[in-house]
Amino acid sequence: MYFHTMLSVVLVLVVIGVVLTTLKLTPKSNTPIAKDVKEVQKDADVIIVGGGVVGATLASALGKQGKKVLVFERNLGEPNRIVGELMQPGGVEHMHTLGLEECFEGIDAPTVTGYAVFNGDQSVVLDYPKTNGKIPVGRSFHHGRFIQNLRKACKNTPNVEIVEATVSKLVETQNRVTGVTYKQNDTVSEAYAPLVIVADGLFSKFRDELVGTKPIVNSSFVGFVVPNMKLPHGARGHVFLTDSAPTLCYPISSSEVRFLVDIPNPIPSNQDGSLAKYLLENVAAKLPSPVREAVANEIQSETCNIRSMPCSRLHGKAPTKKGTVLLGDAWNVRHPITGGGMSVALSDVVLLSEVLSKFDTLDDVQEIDEALRKEFFAKRVSRVAATNILAEAIYQVFAGRAEMKAMQQAIYSYFTFGPTFTNVPVGLLGALVTNPWSLITHFFVVAAYASVKMIVTTPLRIISSIKVIYTAASFFIPLLFLERVFRNPLSRK
Repeated sequence: MYFHTMLSVVLVLVVIGVVLTTLKLTPKSNTPIAKDVKEVQKDADVIIVGGGVVGATLASALGKQGKKVLVFERNLGEPNRIVGELMQPGGVEHMHTLGLEECFEGIDAPTVTGYAVFNGDQSVVLDYPKTNGKIPVGRSFHHGRFIQNLRKACKNTPNVEIVEATVSKLVETQNRVTGVTYKQNDTVSEAYAPLVIVADGLFSKFRDELVGTKPIVNSSFVGFVVPNMKLPHGARGHVFLTDSAPTLCYPISSSEVRFLVDIPNPIPSNQDGSLAKYLLENVAAKLPSPVREAVANEIQSETCNIRSMPCSRLHGKAPTKKGTVLLGDAWNVRHPITGGGMSVALSDVVLLSEVLSKFDTLDDVQEIDEALRKEFFAKRVSRVAATNILAEAIYQVFAGRAEMKAMQQAIYSYFTFGPTFTNVPVGLLGALVTNPWSLITHFFVVAAYASVKMIVTTPLRIISSIKVIYTAASFFIPLLFLERVFRNPLSRK
């Protein structure tokens, strides 16, 4: 009896010992994040896919907060693009907020003080309105040089690591993005973080998976550089109103001027000379002198490098999966005619970094989800919707549609009224004024002005004048809903 009792006790102790030893030696689960726990296994606090404007600036901001950031960029060489070369004053202010203003230095980046709008041989000059007693300025530059400065600042930020690798897949756990699979030097690896930022640009690999939408593309920007050209109104954006293609230009260095021309798709072939012929006949010939001669000479030169880029429109929606945020052109795109893209992207970077700055760690994923929902997605509408809507509205008016000719002329006439009338519209162009209601008010004031002007000139054109307002409203009002000005910003519909 005593023997059996002792044997039972020994067996129980052995079983307990085996269990305890097993628990101690068994490796922790490789699942990085579970739905019902606050502690997470991670390689970084934040993983960022893409090392462009958004990826580099956000990584710098979060690194300064003490968060460990891992950035993946497939190619760390200097990019060469024809857009992303003009930053409006609103974007420049965001760069100051992020402490990255030194990135404009050493790359021959001119300051931009406003606009000059040409209507035939006439022109009107528009200055950016003073903000807090100061005259704001934009900056223009070669896109690649600017990106390399951003990446340099990012690399020099504590807690930030940039890896040249291709991200092939988002890792998921329970419908939550928990990391990425990436390939570096033929080696495939995984990295995990509580928050994954997707900022891989206009041709995003992961957009469809996360939001299920594609950009709308109706036209392309055709671009070329005119060297050693003196612009009529100096370091300003120059906009040329014509019956056909919207055309604009601005300096991108002390000796180069970028020209961009919007052409409906499909654009003429560049291989057989059709595109150069189109630019000569439909663009250069309609520009004022001496711009006309300089542009025509460059188009006909053997060294002219004519390139194109799609003009896209994409309205941002909250991702279907938690644990991730899309930013930049991967998520939200507007027509580049106003140069507002980088200002919108940097506004999102500033807002997101402010939201995340309230957390010492990002391990409580449910708390982070709630902050993103209530603070980031909800608050960004009032900060970026006006810039997005304005870009599409300006494009619709200037795209050469016959029914918008009166509206186009009314805008030019309105610009001649002086700063009292133009400060808010120019502030909207410069991403300095972001209140959607300011845009709504001024847009319909100009539409009404165009209508009244038609009636005063020719009373019998009352039907045409009404059509101007109707046409303007028909594309403007839907944009307000698409940018969620009048509806829940968290809605996915």
